Amino acid sequence: MFQAILASGLFLNVTLAVAQDESTPLGLTSPANAQERTQANAQEPTQPEGKHLLQWKLREGDTFYVVQDTKMQQSMSFMGQDIDMNIKTQTVLRYRVKKVQKNATVVEMTFLRQKMEMDGPVPVPGADFGEKLKNLTFTFTVDDKWNVVKFEGYDKFLEAIAGEDPMLATMLRTVLPESVVKQSFGQTFSLAPDKPLAVGDTWQRKEKMPLGPLGSFEVNTRYKLDEVRGSLARLSIAGDMKWSGGDDGMAPKLPFKISEANIRTDKFDGFVTFDLTKGRLESSQMKMNLKGTLTLAIADQKVEMDIKQQMHMEMKVVDRNPVTD
Repeated sequence: MFQAILASGLFLNVTLAVAQDESTPLGLTSPANAQERTQANAQEPTQPEGKHLLQWKLREGDTFYVVQDTKMQQSMSFMGQDIDMNIKTQTVLRYRVKKVQKNATVVEMTFLRQKMEMDGPVPVPGADFGEKLKNLTFTFTVDDKWNVVKFEGYDKFLEAIAGEDPMLATMLRTVLPESVVKQSFGQTFSLAPDKPLAVGDTWQRKEKMPLGPLGSFEVNTRYKLDEVRGSLARLSIAGDMKWSGGDDGMAPKLPFKISEANIRTDKFDGFVTFDLTKGRLESSQMKMNLKGTLTLAIADQKVEMDIKQQMHMEMKVVDRNPVTD
């Protein structure tokens, strides 16, 4: 999910620049094993003293909701112009576990709300997609290690946002390809190593997201189990992100590309709380500041863009529908 937010932020940055230029010549429980334990009414295995297993426990028929709020402040300078923008988004997703069986667990993810408020001088293509996504459903079939083996709904997602605009559809395929959506889905349930942890234990995760003509970014996230109070475990998060230019030639061709990029984070931290009794994430917060320079190649022109961005993300998982209840 975090990667999808980053990718959508890149989409806003680059489409804004193009529009402006044209206007001026967590580890997790195996789903199958979780269902087997539920069917057998077995008790949860006892962990070694002082150890805690931070794993999601999905059961057939489960329904829960994820609410994510993001605030973004960014400033860009290019072609002698300074542009400041403030963006607020809220996403509400419903997850339904349709089937749990060995190497073929089916989960539906439905958009219940997608709101965006934006304060800026130039409209961004696709920024009004909230109502278009309402009730749109992705269906994921995953194996016991949460690798997505089947994914349905991506084409309807593109159609809902882009409509009859082929350029916008191409940009979305580039910035939010199927691979990113799949990876983000897996990240919702991937938090910790698949083993018991003690307070003070640390681990990290490194990931790379290729974005075709927009280059790629690498994220290195470090985790630490800080404390456990009652049924709640609290983890601290820190990390860094690097955005590099280049084109692997595999993505759809766009009328522009990022030939060079030197974007890095100077702040990347947050925390997660995990409910050990329910076996799921309870909440998370993340703050990230990034800055640097991009070189955007449009036709025969090269445009340098200085970017500063501050992002604050909050997420919580709840039992009741926050849209209707």
